[in-house]
Amino acid sequence: MIIALSVTAAFFSLMHGLNTGASLLAMSLNIRGLNLGGALTIMTLGVAIAPFLFGWGVANTLAHDLVPFGGEQGPRGMLVAVLVTIAVILLLSWARVPSSLTIALVGAIAGYGFVAIGIVDWGAIAKVLVVMFIAPIASGFIAYLISRLLLPLLPLGSVRKYLETGHLIAFALLSLAYGSNDAQKMLAVAMIALGIGGTAGITELWWVIVICALLFGLGSRLGVARMSKTISTGVLPAAPTDMVVTEVSTSVAMLVSTGIGSPVGLAQTMSGSLIGAGLSQGYGRIRWQEVSKILIAWLVTLPVTFGLASLIGVMAQ
Repeated sequence: MIIALSVTAAFFSLMHGLNTGASLLAMSLNIRGLNLGGALTIMTLGVAIAPFLFGWGVANTLAHDLVPFGGEQGPRGMLVAVLVTIAVILLLSWARVPSSLTIALVGAIAGYGFVAIGIVDWGAIAKVLVVMFIAPIASGFIAYLISRLLLPLLPLGSVRKYLETGHLIAFALLSLAYGSNDAQKMLAVAMIALGIGGTAGITELWWVIVICALLFGLGSRLGVARMSKTISTGVLPAAPTDMVVTEVSTSVAMLVSTGIGSPVGLAQTMSGSLIGAGLSQGYGRIRWQEVSKILIAWLVTLPVTFGLASLIGVMAQ
């Protein structure tokens, strides 16, 4: 079981890169100032360094707080949760419905814990779901304020003049924010696989963090070509300025969520930022059909993963 979960944890890190990491790379390459090698290095370093700067509270939340996995049930429960998450995400991707690894994993952990262990911290689950709901709204509000109030105050021409430098700083900040929060799903799975408790220190975790970051970087590099072909089909036909504003506002929302110790999905939080940036220039700039797909994913993913993990939990007893 331990070996199976360890292999699954490695694949999960690679899959993170193929999806989220590759999307971040593709978006960053749409703005001048970063080449592929530079963006990949910054993002991988951000994922590796962030836990040392901001801690691994989000990983602890996923690995220990939602369901008290312990003994043999720990690896088995997390293995089921990750496999259900991967299956549902792949199914939704095949159906071209935007998906959230974070929502899927939380639902699967809760579903298995409810049936197989009988202990779920519903207060912690509620907290995570509330923060997930608020994060994209908050990031959208921040993006709207920056676009509507701050950018017009800057001298004419200065925005374009310093766009490349701004993008470099904003992308580095976003990489750190992602590493401090959403990317810690990889760390949570590895912690359960290796039997590392919530009180673990740097000496126990540093090599796990490095391996997860390297696998994430590898997946990002492998998936960037595919994501580059679909990056223009999001919620907003974003200009370079919109993307820098999105990077900043998403980073702020994710870092606040990290301080709370609650995981949030990068894709959903960034979508909220894009919507906020677009609304500052008019209601018609938003591709509302894409927004509706994201909302459908939120409504569908959680109950589906909860139900599947619960069913497997019943069958495993």
